[in-house]
Amino acid sequence: MPLILALCGVVFFATFTKASALSLETRIADNYTEVKAGDKVFFDVEIKYPENTRRRDLRIEYQMFDGNTIIARENVLRAVETQASFIDYMTVPSDAKGGMKTLNIFIQTYEPVDQGGVAEEISTTFMVKRGIGGLYLYFWLILAAMAVVILLIILQLIKFRRILRGKREVDI
Repeated sequence: MPLILALCGVVFFATFTKASALSLETRIADNYTEVKAGDKVFFDVEIKYPENTRRRDLRIEYQMFDGNTIIARENVLRAVETQASFIDYMTVPSDAKGGMKTLNIFIQTYEPVDQGGVAEEISTTFMVKRGIGGLYLYFWLILAAMAVVILLIILQLIKFRRILRGKREVDI
């Protein structure tokens, strides 16, 4: 068939683009799909890099988005040969608003993509509940404890005052 097409004067140009063999998967554990602001969100990251024949350092950037705004960012470095799987986490900022958040994971080698380097990106989502912050909770607990102590002191003073009045009436 190629011979017939060549005889008709039709020429085909084939272009090949280099496809990355780097595969990236992520998953947020079921009990971390809904977290409070200030808590940690744990996630699994699985990297498969079968064409890699030697140990290679990969730069990993985690970005947490609220809509189009980055609310948290973290960079890590991992050494990978052909595959790696690990659990990592990010702390949701304590001032984060409740709602759906997006976690982007961007992985790249040190070499630029046009010089044999690879880059991949994946994202997943989770919910943030607006909860009582830890410091705020401690404030209310200490305030309640102080109120109970003050109430007990007032009750003791009233009881002591009644005892003193009773003794005065007996003395008269």
